[in-house]
Amino acid sequence: MTKLIISIILLTLASNAEAQVKAYFELGIEHGGNPVVVSDPGGIYAGGGSKFVFGIQNEVGNNGERLSIALGYLSDEGGESDEGGETSGYGYNDPQRQYEFSAVTLDAIYTRGNDLHRFGIGGTFHLGPTYNDNLLPMSLNFDDAPGLVFQYTRTLWRRYRLGTRFTIMNYKVGDLSVDADSFGIFLSNGY
Repeated sequence: MTKLIISIILLTLASNAEAQVKAYFELGIEHGGNPVVVSDPGGIYAGGGSKFVFGIQNEVGNNGERLSIALGYLSDEGGESDEGGETSGYGYNDPQRQYEFSAVTLDAIYTRGNDLHRFGIGGTFHLGPTYNDNLLPMSLNFDDAPGLVFQYTRTLWRRYRLGTRFTIMNYKVGDLSVDADSFGIFLSNGY
């Protein structure tokens, strides 16, 4: 199924030979759904973290429609405080504790709009979402997860855009399902 989706995206990008394929970079912060780990300060929330993206975009119509595909890396990390108080929602208080979450993301988003405002809808696929914790020591490898994306971008100046994105998805491993919906903001440059 994944190969079919990627093939359709690549054929769509290649379908408009007159348009130029344009590259872009994106930096974002996403706040995720259910907590994977709770600590003070912060914690890790499924589907959240810092996101770094490289993508390409192509016009697919004559009315300002564009299709972009992007490969990204989503990550978050943290650790326990050594302040001495209650630091973990699960009763741990170890200043040596370190934990991290990461996933590779593949996004395909169709947008429509003008040079100032763009609205988009598309899909995302999180490959290998993984949570690591040195205290337990464990690694929780979630199944690859598909999701739905809604986004809005506004041009700030020239080739810089500021955007918001809402993603709907769940991470699963065995019988465990974790809400990984996220809301994020991002800055992109290049198109």
